[in-house]
Amino acid sequence: MSNANQLVTARLASWIATDSRRERSETEYRIATQSFIDTCACALAGSGGHGPSALRDLLAGDGAQASIIGTPLRASARSAAQINGTAGHALDYDDYELLAYSHPSVSLVPAALGLGEQLNSPGRTMLRAYITGYEVAQTVGAALSPTDYLAGFHTTGTIGTLGACACACVLLGLDAPTTRIALGIASSLASGVRVNFGTDVKPLHAGQAAGNGILAASLAARGFTASADGIEADFGFAHTHAPSQRSRLTEQVDRLYAGEIGITLHPPTRKPYASCGGTHAAIQAALSLRHLAPNPEAIESVIVEGSEQYRSVLIHPRPTTGLEAKFSMEACMAIALADGAAGMPQFTDDSVKRPSIQRLIEKVEIRDNAEFSRMWQRGDCLPAAVTLVTKGARERNEVVNAPGSPLNPMSDEVLMAKFAQCAQGVLSPERAKTAAELLGKMAKLDTITGLMSALSGK
Repeated sequence: MSNANQLVTARLASWIATDSRRERSETEYRIATQSFIDTCACALAGSGGHGPSALRDLLAGDGAQASIIGTPLRASARSAAQINGTAGHALDYDDYELLAYSHPSVSLVPAALGLGEQLNSPGRTMLRAYITGYEVAQTVGAALSPTDYLAGFHTTGTIGTLGACACACVLLGLDAPTTRIALGIASSLASGVRVNFGTDVKPLHAGQAAGNGILAASLAARGFTASADGIEADFGFAHTHAPSQRSRLTEQVDRLYAGEIGITLHPPTRKPYASCGGTHAAIQAALSLRHLAPNPEAIESVIVEGSEQYRSVLIHPRPTTGLEAKFSMEACMAIALADGAAGMPQFTDDSVKRPSIQRLIEKVEIRDNAEFSRMWQRGDCLPAAVTLVTKGARERNEVVNAPGSPLNPMSDEVLMAKFAQCAQGVLSPERAKTAAELLGKMAKLDTITGLMSALSGK
């Protein structure tokens, strides 16, 4: 370990233990509140899926401290966070950001809700815990990503564990030395590999990050021992996940302390489409070209230009399931052009298996765009261009900032409409309305008991 990287874990622990107690700006609270709304929406929509249901069968009832969203069941804070995080990521409809190349809120919000319900924490404290966890994850991610991601690690599960740990440390009120040990524990619990994209395991990464963040902080609070330099040390988190980038850790922690990393500078992207974020610019471009071919059978070819890195993320060129289709540029193009939408109903097994969709998938060609690759690697955006070719027309449309991204943000009205859509069929209209109203005023809640009651459908 170089001298330059000494005390990274200690400095992050100090940040978590001290800066987290300062009052945040209204903008920070607003962004965090939106994250709670969006993540709870996604958890409701995903709660009935195969993966979350299997996990719920195994873990529900191991305690009664916290609610399992979308059901009347309860569990320990850790298990509830794991189940809710898995449900929140089950449809790949939750937010993402590009400093850590991760889905931040789906590990942070379930950790905050699970532990916050157990501790009876005020909403404002939970929002502060979320913001702190977001900043810690972004700081480590800014140093190591996209190298760790391209090496095969799913950063939602790896870096997300460190963020969830920071969030839990804030809620437990741990001091800096104890928080430092918690981060050391979290460094060993962090895991997730991208070969499992398009399966039930990908959302499990988010759930285990949420649950393991609580576990790490709770063990440290009970005197559990671990390396005090778990993030920067030889054979530690950075050394094993992205050894070539380890030297960047101190620089990024300096940026955090200088106010150059934060949720207002790099807020999450909210998803309007129920697929991998790497497909969204292309989906938007395809939708704008749909008027050229009201009958999809008239389409001769679809050419998609994107980052070369897409090929390591969108790994299912010929999908046969709804989950695989979320990680298939070919399927997303076919679905958007055929249906004029890319929401939850489009990403079911039956939808993807339609002969018309499978025929259109065969007409999609993916090409690398060098400039788009540079923009992706800098963490600026995930741009794409789509060229639609029919017998009588050929037109290209380019989208740099996908809808929902920081430079093209989702409005509060659209976010609330997404929540209502996700809650449909899971909560009664009355409970969905109550939950949305309480989430919207999270910063003013003295307790989240009423909120969790509404979200659990009791």
